[in-house]
Amino acid sequence: MKSPFVEVNLKKTKQTSEKSKNSYFNIENPYHAYDIESGEWFYHENLINKIRSIFEGKNAPKMIIVQGQKGSGKTSTLCKLEANPDLLGSKFRTTYIDYKERKSADKDAYLSYIYYSILKRLKKYEMVIDFTDYFACQKIALPDLTSFIQKIECTLPTDTQLLIIFDEFDTFLRKANISITDEIISFIKYILEKTSKVRLLLAGERQISGVARKANVHNLFDIAISINI
Repeated sequence: MKSPFVEVNLKKTKQTSEKSKNSYFNIENPYHAYDIESGEWFYHENLINKIRSIFEGKNAPKMIIVQGQKGSGKTSTLCKLEANPDLLGSKFRTTYIDYKERKSADKDAYLSYIYYSILKRLKKYEMVIDFTDYFACQKIALPDLTSFIQKIECTLPTDTQLLIIFDEFDTFLRKANISITDEIISFIKYILEKTSKVRLLLAGERQISGVARKANVHNLFDIAISINI
């Protein structure tokens, strides 16, 4: 059965159903990401405002999915969010992870990439966390990564949250082997079910829900809100 959705443009809102687990937002893209001004890519201000309003709303979801074709402004906007988390308000610390950067077939290498990406970003926030146990690890296993997230939650100031942005997530689901997919999905499931200060933003060019269905992990995404640009 097709999921009902909510269509949103800049002037009016039409809700087709209130019973759906999913909500879908369509936002008109006012420009092309490849336009350049003053040496910088434009970012999608409407998308940032929508993400912020969702996370600030009542019963805010722990995960948002952003879907947009190449050139729609998706990646430039997500990178803007990492560099300027205050665009989402004062409570977020952001870290950006691009799965196209990882070509290894080793599942531990993927988990290590997530770990070190978060670690590098937290250092820029000058967060003091005891990383002693992890520096000796060249590769990070799933229990190490979840323990790391637990330490982050204990260290984050009150009313502050970590937003982990996974870009090109559809590419990851399509190309990664099953052992890697299982580990990453387990990590996402852990965040959704066991954390209180971590939020997720998954992005891709294709319909992530459709790719997830083929990977047999679609049930995990039923509780997410999707934004199409």
